[in-house]
Amino acid sequence: MIKSSIGGPKKAFDAKYSSIKYAMLLQFINPKGIIYALTVISTFVTPHYITWLSQISLVIILALVGFLGTLSWASVGSLLNKWIAKHELPFNIVMSCFLIYIAFSIVLH
Repeated sequence: MIKSSIGGPKKAFDAKYSSIKYAMLLQFINPKGIIYALTVISTFVTPHYITWLSQISLVIILALVGFLGTLSWASVGSLLNKWIAKHELPFNIVMSCFLIYIAFSIVLH
């Protein structure tokens, strides 16, 4: 993490796959999104709502919440992109320290 660089050697990347359309399509195979949907629907929706109309409406609301979460994550990343590129080494050091702290806290708890 510390040695990673934005300006380092670039791998070949096709720019046509770097669009919002492909990013949205990719979310349908995102494992975190699928686990989120299965967990929330099986735990909170199915046991408490019997009718199919209420279940479908809640699934739509949950999909909207998931989409807004992904959109906000991407928006903040886009806004911070220039700042991270300018302060790359300190950012990498701080993120590496957070990663080590989280790993130790998982192991110790």
